[in-house]
Amino acid sequence: MKKKLTFYVNKNLYSRIDKAIFESLPKDIKLSRSRLQVLIGRGAVINAADMSVVTLKTKVSEVGKVIILLDSFFKKELDPQDLRLDIVYEDEFLSVINKPASMSVHPVNFEQRDTLVNGLIHLYGSKLADTGCNLRPGIIHRLDKDTTGLILIAKTDRVAVDLIEQFKSRKVKKVYLAFCYGNPFDSLGSLIARKGVSVSREGNIDVITNLVRDEKNRELMVVKTDQGKKAISQFKVLNVFALEKSKKVSLIQCNIETGRTHQIRVHLSYMGHSIVGDKLYANRNIFKLNEKHDLDHSLLSYVRNFPRQALHAKELTFFHPVSSEKKNFFSPLSKDLLDLQEVLNSRKVIT
Repeated sequence: MKKKLTFYVNKNLYSRIDKAIFESLPKDIKLSRSRLQVLIGRGAVINAADMSVVTLKTKVSEVGKVIILLDSFFKKELDPQDLRLDIVYEDEFLSVINKPASMSVHPVNFEQRDTLVNGLIHLYGSKLADTGCNLRPGIIHRLDKDTTGLILIAKTDRVAVDLIEQFKSRKVKKVYLAFCYGNPFDSLGSLIARKGVSVSREGNIDVITNLVRDEKNRELMVVKTDQGKKAISQFKVLNVFALEKSKKVSLIQCNIETGRTHQIRVHLSYMGHSIVGDKLYANRNIFKLNEKHDLDHSLLSYVRNFPRQALHAKELTFFHPVSSEKKNFFSPLSKDLLDLQEVLNSRKVIT
């Protein structure tokens, strides 16, 4: 991309300057609106008429030609942030972090903040493994933004290579807990009729399918029989909570042999028992009531409006790359999931 970009702004487009500039960008310039707003905030957009800095308060009528200073304002390093990360274990080679909800594991650009990586850089500086991407130092596996629980971080390149190989060879044990809509054993016939789903004598539900990105919505993963990568999951129902209107919620333990994107969320949705709070894979009409009475304090409404997918990485087991010692770590349910469990147990809504 050019170091300096100069072009005219169409004054008839929008009243907001950032929208007007964005829509006036030359077609060959790939600059997102969010990044443009960052540049405006940093004083990198100049009014060519008087060389004054354009701000978000600048009127479109005051600007004809603009100059955008690009390279000198694009950051090449991530910001370290003291995010008070919950360190479960650490030594000179690796660390295990208990990730909170609403935190992305790594940024998608150098301007993004408040990710796990920003916190890791604050803690360890350059003492993180090179994992092949400047935006992901130390990261060898991931959790979804709203999934809580244990994540493993590598501090040296040698350790990263070893741990990645352990993940590939399925030597790493990962166990999750999920609160899901319904009880899978209430519809056992339709459950085992799904291709790739079976139930063992011990009562475990095994799901083996291929997963691939949806062609229409690249944010979604879908089950396919003839393409994609194999995904292997095992589910065990630990508890079933009876709610109003004959509705139920199950607490399910999830063991995964593979680590495909959204694997647990997709497989549970495929079974017909998506995770509570899952905005991508849950049926929008699930737990929807037809009655017109006030639902503000309804237990069903509380569950249906839970603000994130109720998924927690509770256990992580691996072999230490240096000592070869077997390491096993546990993480208790996060506070919001403990609150959810308490509500389900009591059948009362916390207000």
